[in-house]
Order: sequence, then C-alpha cells, then structure tokens
Amino acid sequence: MSVLIPFDKCIARPNEGNIEYSLKAHLSNVKQFMKQWNKDEDPILEKLLGLSGICHDIAKSHKDWQSYIRNPQKRKGPTHAPAGAFLFSFLAYKILEANNEWKNYRIHWLWLIRDIADHHSSLQKLDHTNWIKAWDWNKMDLNGIGGFIQEQYPELSDLKLNEEILDDWIDRAFELVEEVMDELDLGYDPPPPLH
Repeated sequence: MSVLIPFDKCIARPNEGNIEYSLKAHLSNVKQFMKQWNKDEDPILEKLLGLSGICHDIAKSHKDWQSYIRNPQKRKGPTHAPAGAFLFSFLAYKILEANNEWKNYRIHWLWLIRDIADHHSSLQKLDHTNWIKAWDWNKMDLNGIGGFIQEQYPELSDLKLNEEILDDWIDRAFELVEEVMDELDLGYDPPPPLH
C-alpha cells in the first residue's frame, strides 16, 4: 500500500542519480513557459495560461502515481491529465469570478480544459466531458496543493481546497460547459426548405 506523499516531496519523473525532478519545480517551470503564449500581454489570459501549466500535471501528486514513478517495476500509474483539467476548471473559474471576467474568458476556460485533459492523447471535442467526475482527491495532498496554488494566485488565498468542495463542483462544471457550448453555438442550423 502506497503512502500519501506530501506535495512538497512529489516528483515529476524518476530521479537521475542525485538529480531530483520536483513536481513543484516542474509545474512552476511549465507555468512560466505557458505565459509566453500571451502575445497580447493580457493579464487575465496570463493567469489562465499559467494556471493551465500548473494544473496539467498536478494530479501526478496522487499517491499511486508517486509510487509508480518511484518504482520502475510498476507498470503504470493512474491517469493524471483529466484530473488536472478538473482542478483547473474549478480554480480558473474562481480566478475569473474574483476578477469579474467569467463572461469574457469562459471560452478560453473551456479550450484550456480540453488542452489539459488531452495533453497525452488526441484532442477531443470541446463538449467531451470525460474530465468531469469524482477523482481520488483523498489520495493527493490537497492541503499542500492548495498552499502551492495560493502562493501563485493571491486572489485564491481564501479558497478552501478539499474533497467535498471538489465533489460539489461536478454538477456546476457540467452546467458551465453547457453554458459555454451554448455561447459558441457550434451546432448546425437546418437547411432552409426548398420551395
């Protein structure tokens, strides 16, 4: 049975000799990399891009994934990309709400969710909701994750991050995806009748 690893002690990939690949350092580096795509220097988009970089691999903190990456004889760890997309959906929504910017960035919100959820596979359609479900939050150090997120995003300093809050987010996430899809109106209108 694997033990819950404190977030500060999680690794992103196997160590090479004395070199340790800290998950926190990896996520911070990807955050900085993602922010460079903000060509218009939009401060809200910069927050979303940075947060997507943090969340893309944050579920590697799952105790079974940490056990897998530390023990080469293990076959494979649990999937982490969709859980990261779920966490991004919650945190990004909170950031957008705190900045009164939900209406202006909700499409970006959904695009980035899909990018995170599919970063190890083919990109799915925007309305594909495989990432919305109850994840094994009890197998991740949510206190450590929450502290790390709050260091990066001060507007989330009052945010509580726990299993109950994340499970309660499931229904709201479905509603928000539907809202964004309605906004995009990607359906096809029926052809006009032939007279």
